[in-house]
Amino acid sequence: MADDDRPIAALLRTAEAASERRRQEHLAAAGYPGIDGSLIPVLRAVADQETTMSALGDRLGLPLMETSRLLGLLEARDYVRRLGRPGDLRRRVARITDAGRAALHTDDQLAADQDRRLMDRLGAQDVTAARRVLDALSQMG
Repeated sequence: MADDDRPIAALLRTAEAASERRRQEHLAAAGYPGIDGSLIPVLRAVADQETTMSALGDRLGLPLMETSRLLGLLEARDYVRRLGRPGDLRRRVARITDAGRAALHTDDQLAADQDRRLMDRLGAQDVTAARRVLDALSQMG
């Protein structure tokens, strides 16, 4: 089956997998190993503002246990610090570290580079059309 015949959802999964592989390789090569697509939204949310674990989970639509697990992965890699009294989880807040900010900056640079490469390869009209299709898919529910 030619790419033009494949369902858009299948093409999206293939593109996402390739993009994620490039992201992980790029971040690791830049000195930020262990960051994958599940951690970036958490890191971005903590970068936007210090937050408690429950507020972060609510913001991201994640259960508390998953939020705790993801924050633990980021903390173990020194991308996030949890501050406050260790025994009082309700008042502990997550704060991004300099390494976490640098990793996000590197991820942003990669995304901008990918956009430029797509623009060079396909042209503005096709990239704009692709954005419209992706936006429509995300709104379909």
